[in-house]
Amino acid sequence: MRAIPCVSYLASAFTLTGDFVGTEFEEDSVVGFANGGYAFVGYGMWTGMLKGRGTGSFVALDYDGILTPSGFETGKLRIVDGTGTGDLVGISGSGSYTSSAVTGIYPGTMTVEFPPK
Repeated sequence: MRAIPCVSYLASAFTLTGDFVGTEFEEDSVVGFANGGYAFVGYGMWTGMLKGRGTGSFVALDYDGILTPSGFETGKLRIVDGTGTGDLVGISGSGSYTSSAVTGIYPGTMTVEFPPK
């Protein structure tokens, strides 16, 4: 008998700290595998304050997300053009993260840019 992957939807809220302080509401489509790992893609609405720029929000695409059976997670982020609000109008950028789902710590980096004033 062949194992069939399970497809599901997941919504989560996170508190963000670092250069961006605020919240993220994330929605993902998830494919779970029989070995305990999964792959996902989704998007998140980030709302808060970006150090040196002010407050606002933007939408980030979360893609190429993988969680291994051992609890190691990786993924990529890209800000969706035209979604910045408030002081973050015109924001663009991308980044990645790696983490251990065991520790619950998700450090990541994202390089952001703004159009010249």
